[in-house]
Amino acid sequence: MRIDLWNEVSSNGQRPYIETALLPRSSGPRPLIVVCPGGGYTHFGRYEGLPVARRFNELGFHAVVLEYRIQPTKFPEPTQDLLRAIRIVRMNAEAWQVIPNQIAALGFSAGGHLAASAAVHYATVDSSAGDAADQFSARPDALILCYAALSANPVWGNPGLTKVLSGGDEEDPAVRAAVSIDEHVTSEFPPSFLWQTATDNAVNVLSSVDFAKRLWAAKVKAALHIVPEGPHGTGLAEKLPDARHWPELAAEFLRTSCKFDA
Repeated sequence: MRIDLWNEVSSNGQRPYIETALLPRSSGPRPLIVVCPGGGYTHFGRYEGLPVARRFNELGFHAVVLEYRIQPTKFPEPTQDLLRAIRIVRMNAEAWQVIPNQIAALGFSAGGHLAASAAVHYATVDSSAGDAADQFSARPDALILCYAALSANPVWGNPGLTKVLSGGDEEDPAVRAAVSIDEHVTSEFPPSFLWQTATDNAVNVLSSVDFAKRLWAAKVKAALHIVPEGPHGTGLAEKLPDARHWPELAAEFLRTSCKFDA
């Protein structure tokens, strides 16, 4: 089932939506994963979408896949899309048999940045649409960050991400401050599961290490899994023996550290 997020098409012709991957009603109320594919905010890695949702179905979770606005849109529009998606899920929690306080945002690369952005900006970025969903919280209860771009640090971060989200070649300082997720970690940040390969050729693994350290310093529950080898963008990592079990590890983190009932 496809659900459009907004009543109108965006100014550049994009129409963000969620695609549902729900377990049978006989499964009873379950947690839900909002899956955000990567693609540098310029395109989508489809293999990081519905196949991932189906994998988490197998692990006992409902899921939806988010198609959010990408270039040439600017911050905060992609974040608005994810926040709106979370509100729509909570609005439909009873009908979809979703436990409303057990919703995790999962993202790959730029999608991981988006997931973390929702945890930072849920109360400051306007995602209202003038309907019943507005009364529900947009905050994710947990995060799964897969080789996520989390920093604009010029040493180990991804400063190019800031240019994309600024809408051009020039970096907007205000946007840089807003999208540098690592600089916004507080004790209120949701529990987070991070995984990455040590040889990632697009997102420096030190970014994940630094982010996990910031979470631990803030007393936020966090797990960090780094495997020795593998390129960027491996998705379910089915061809990487060291990494292919990350969905099971993430699911167990949600069950044990976040008390999700899956």
